[in-house]
Amino acid sequence: MSNKKPTTATPNTSLAFKKPFRPSRVSRLETSAHVLESTFKGKSFFSQGFIRWRVWGSWSNIVGEELAKHTEPVFHRDGCLSIWADTPALAQDLSFSSELLKQKINEFVESEWVKSLRITSYKKQSSVKKEMIKKLQSLF
Repeated sequence: MSNKKPTTATPNTSLAFKKPFRPSRVSRLETSAHVLESTFKGKSFFSQGFIRWRVWGSWSNIVGEELAKHTEPVFHRDGCLSIWADTPALAQDLSFSSELLKQKINEFVESEWVKSLRITSYKKQSSVKKEMIKKLQSLF
């Protein structure tokens, strides 16, 4: 003998009240990898600072070890990168090859980040990098 209860047939009323088809909602959440990638690729508020940090930190890879000993990037605003050179003669030489230097920097950051260069031998500007490094080191 089976313990099953007899089933009664119920009318199918679900057809009369069927909800219209709605496509499933797309989640607006992004993975952390996507968020970081967009930060680094220039889609966020932090991208300019990150690009500047990359250029400052990789300066010797961009321009070469020998030139990096005598130059450093000191400021970037509105596409203009200021570079300090340790002698006025070197600053003048760099101004003649500024197009090549812009091309190397833009290839490194994979965008047209530098539109113009300002090359100076005025020493006061170069202290900005050292101050920035000290502030970053104090955070860690």
